[in-house]
Amino acid sequence: MRTTSMIAMLACAAATCSQVLADDSGLRTGAAVKDELSVGQGQARVTIPLPGGQWQVFRAEEQEMRMLNALDQHMAPIRLDILLTQRVGSRVAMTIRIEASKDVLPGRVTSLRVNDPCKRTDTLYRNPYDSGGATVNCLLVNHRVGYLRAAGTGLFQDLRSWMTKEGIDIPTTVLSATFAQSLPNRFLTITVYVDPAMRDLDSAEPIWASSPFHRDRISKDEARDRYAKEFVAWAEAYRPLISISRSSESSATFAGGNRQVPAFR
Repeated sequence: MRTTSMIAMLACAAATCSQVLADDSGLRTGAAVKDELSVGQGQARVTIPLPGGQWQVFRAEEQEMRMLNALDQHMAPIRLDILLTQRVGSRVAMTIRIEASKDVLPGRVTSLRVNDPCKRTDTLYRNPYDSGGATVNCLLVNHRVGYLRAAGTGLFQDLRSWMTKEGIDIPTTVLSATFAQSLPNRFLTITVYVDPAMRDLDSAEPIWASSPFHRDRISKDEARDRYAKEFVAWAEAYRPLISISRSSESSATFAGGNRQVPAFR
């Protein structure tokens, strides 16, 4: 499917969350997609080349965000939140979460980002590219322990429940690559999760700092170190395909046309 102070408050209003039905993306929970996915509208519309293989739309929602602009005027932009999964046998080999502004905000705001992950430095890998001022553009690769196993509610807890129901093995630790970008009036964050258990490299260590994937420990584990470096190289190859336009005069587009990277295993 082709398929500073300005921000006083930015939060999802749970009562407004719903499936993405207001644009022409055709996204529906359970739908199968491949090759690329288009989301948003107007100048905020983006077409995201997907890693190879077929993907399932696990969730596609619109969320109203409450915020103030530079003139302390209340605004309620719509944030898109989309989760895609790729199943291989009894495992979900990859998961992609896409968070994006649905449309360009009228007027100028300093930032529309939900947060600024580019400021984090305790990661396996960090490339801030040309981040600065009102723009964010970075890639972070890190490990996450207790993935889907912690009690709670929300999108990922729903994913855990579905995996349990389907008899899908739940990894304890995953690696993630976060591509975070924002312009003064729109943003895009794509996070890709991969399962080291696909290579028998999962870790049951529940403490993040004690994980064999931690940046201070991973060099002592040749197999995991090699796996992490391969994932970083994969993420850097994927990143040029998901760069939003730096021009406010043109539609947000992705570089590289219909080029595609393979799924990571």
